[in-house]
Amino acid sequence: MVTLFVDIETKVGHPSSEGLLLVGYAVDEDSVNVLDRGGWGTRTADGKHLDALLAHPGVTKVTQSTYDLRYLKLIGWDVQGDLHNTMVMAHTLDENTPLDLDWLTWHYANLSMDKRLRRYAGRVYFRDDNSTEHDLETIEPSDFLSYVDGPFMRFQAYNARDVDALRKLYQALRERLDESDWLDYFLNEQVPWTNTLVNMETRGLPINIGAVEALAEEYKPEHDRLGAELVKEASLPLSFNLNSGDQLAAYLFGRVVILNDTLLYSKETIACLKSCLGGEHEDCDITIEEWWNSPIGTLPVGYTGYHVSELLPEGFVLDRLGRDRVHGHWTVKGRGLAPTPPTKDKVTGKLGKRPSTSSPELLYMHADDSWVRKLCLEYRKLEKLLTTYLTKWPVEAVETRGGSGGCIDRPSPDKVAGTSSDASVVVATEECTLVSTGSTHHRLYGRFNQTGTVTGRLSSAGPNLQNVPARGERGKACRGLFQGNLVVGDYDQLEMRLMAHFSEDPQMLKVFRNGEDPHLITAQSIFGPAATEEQREIGKTLNFAQGYGAGSKKVAQVLSLAGYPTTKDTAAGYLAEMSRFYRGYFRWKQHIMEKAKRTGNVQTIGGGRRRLRASFKDVANWKLVSYGERQAVNAIIQGSAADIIRRAMVAWDALPLSKYMPMLAQVHDEVIFQHSAMPPSATSLQILQSTFEEGHGFSLRVPLLFEPHAGSSWAAAKDGTDLIGLFEEER
Repeated sequence: MVTLFVDIETKVGHPSSEGLLLVGYAVDEDSVNVLDRGGWGTRTADGKHLDALLAHPGVTKVTQSTYDLRYLKLIGWDVQGDLHNTMVMAHTLDENTPLDLDWLTWHYANLSMDKRLRRYAGRVYFRDDNSTEHDLETIEPSDFLSYVDGPFMRFQAYNARDVDALRKLYQALRERLDESDWLDYFLNEQVPWTNTLVNMETRGLPINIGAVEALAEEYKPEHDRLGAELVKEASLPLSFNLNSGDQLAAYLFGRVVILNDTLLYSKETIACLKSCLGGEHEDCDITIEEWWNSPIGTLPVGYTGYHVSELLPEGFVLDRLGRDRVHGHWTVKGRGLAPTPPTKDKVTGKLGKRPSTSSPELLYMHADDSWVRKLCLEYRKLEKLLTTYLTKWPVEAVETRGGSGGCIDRPSPDKVAGTSSDASVVVATEECTLVSTGSTHHRLYGRFNQTGTVTGRLSSAGPNLQNVPARGERGKACRGLFQGNLVVGDYDQLEMRLMAHFSEDPQMLKVFRNGEDPHLITAQSIFGPAATEEQREIGKTLNFAQGYGAGSKKVAQVLSLAGYPTTKDTAAGYLAEMSRFYRGYFRWKQHIMEKAKRTGNVQTIGGGRRRLRASFKDVANWKLVSYGERQAVNAIIQGSAADIIRRAMVAWDALPLSKYMPMLAQVHDEVIFQHSAMPPSATSLQILQSTFEEGHGFSLRVPLLFEPHAGSSWAAAKDGTDLIGLFEEER
């Protein structure tokens, strides 16, 4: 087996040939080569050698993450063959450990990395031997052709050391995998999944940027109105920041709150006031007493009839007069609510210094407070929609050429080299051949992280496509922005079907073998035969909760956030009713938790393992033990769901038909495809359905149902659910 180790250095921003600075590579134990633009752009012998290695399907490519090869594919490089990822290797060995390169090389290869690169404020800096920092954004193309001794040569040496460290880390991790009998699992389950994800990431999701901007303009007035209403209802100053955790905590949990504030005035006004009150220079300060107690007659002509106090808002207390602003404070009445527990930092595990102001915690403890409900259920949803999605997508989207077929326009090798000026090129990809006519479209290229959760579920970033809103009119409008010849397939109740499979609960088996509505059945078991649609939604949340091993507190939070105010005691009552109805499942759940305490781990249907021994070391630490119990159930159900989706997606990507209907994204239990023509044939959809229902290769006690739908947008093809995102816990 020939192994190619690759590490690239880039500028920040969207992948582009101009943003690629260096490509370092090594073959097996050979010396490291580092190519700059003069090496790959003009196709020197080394550049052609790298081209051939990347394109050879028999050469294994090794990187620290999928970033490097994804970047190269997006700017036109042909990358074939198995992709080995050291982060995935380390995650396979132990999903609880850090995955950054520094920690991994130190822990597994006994190496200390040379940290010369620093990312700050959207730019990348390289620290030279003399500690001078060079902004890589300012490097000109001519700098790549200069081979005199200097910072750029040391930048190349830095890249070469990274490649060598990657090689040593890979060798150490592979040896560890082999010793622990996890090498076959990595090669057979995770490597094909990495290949599939990189293929998917480099296709992108088509998005209508004009429609995005129009929707943002439509929602902004409502967002501003809600914010103003909340401030007015609470008798807060207009400058109060509803998005400031510190200010919000002070108001929510305090009885009397001092809010510091700064009011802007024109320099001319401030200077005039100072002059009239005895100041000799523009930048001199006066005492508060001098200003506040000055008689009207001493004010300038323009302010005749006004006292200084009348120039300040009612309730504002002046502390200090500056050059172009006044500094002071407001004294307002707080809400005096019982404080929520502080948030725990996911990295350090330390508790925050103030009570949490997150929506789940607030609604869980104060679901009956109308101001809190309006803040969490109305204002914050619009705030997130605007700031996380609608204002960011136009910046994150990449303009591409060509139609809306199942592939994106990628530059040819000549374009990468900068020698082609032809505006109409034929772009060949593994999916199709597309003639670009000069028309422009936009796509979002999200990253799908296969090590982002401890259960094996995908997480997403840049942008986070996993959290695109799904429910209600706004969710539908949001998904309607993704437009093209789309096919969206969705697993029906995948988690609950796995609950039935593992537990063999007779009620659950009956539901899925007879094609009944599991959420209605659960609602009827709690509320009676005449359960309403609202009660069915509560039943749906409870079913999801059990697939995640959630307790009464989490159920109360999620139900409250979904618009159904619920206390912890009420949620506990729901779960008690469920335990009586689904006796088999709750007995299995208890068995799994006890087994996890004995063995320290649980295993998914596909052989993945969740290591929980640390949670059960201190039996007196009931919070940690409770976390381990929840994770034991969560890992089996969610991890097995991830196994099924992973295998089905890999199976589909290997079929010839996938060239005409490639995968663009996976969002929880949904998979999005783009067809080369609409509508897709019934035969194509049938093959797609059977692949995702049976291509996983597992023998299940209940049938799976995967329903593909075609449409001109994500919303038109299928509505999704937000519940998985509310329960899922990332690393």
